[in-house]
Amino acid sequence: MIAAIIIAMILFMLLPTINLININVSRIMERAGEIGVRKTFGASSWTLVGQFIVENVMLTLFGGVIGFALSRFALRFITGSGWFPYAQFHLNHRIFLGGFVLAVFFGLLSGVYPAWKMSRLHPVQALKGAMQGGVR
Repeated sequence: MIAAIIIAMILFMLLPTINLININVSRIMERAGEIGVRKTFGASSWTLVGQFIVENVMLTLFGGVIGFALSRFALRFITGSGWFPYAQFHLNHRIFLGGFVLAVFFGLLSGVYPAWKMSRLHPVQALKGAMQGGVR
């Protein structure tokens, strides 16, 4: 039973990660011209990969902060509503820290492939915007 729950949790977390990868690929493809210019002026592939991974982790953490704020508001609302008499709901800081670590992990996981794909693009192809078939 525990193994089934763990597998379900992994699959549940994998779906948003795949969605983030697709969003990041399209976001990075829109910036092909910028990447081509940076590569033309000597930016290394590692520099570009680092930039996109940091951007992705920051976006993921921003979403985590919004989720934290909304959960805090929801817990205060439920506690004050009286729906559950004698119950006091509050944030658990260990759970918050675990969620923070998961946000960083999935931010890295969803940012590595798109960043690697774009870093391998030839500058001329990036400047032309020819993304399809241009990655080797």
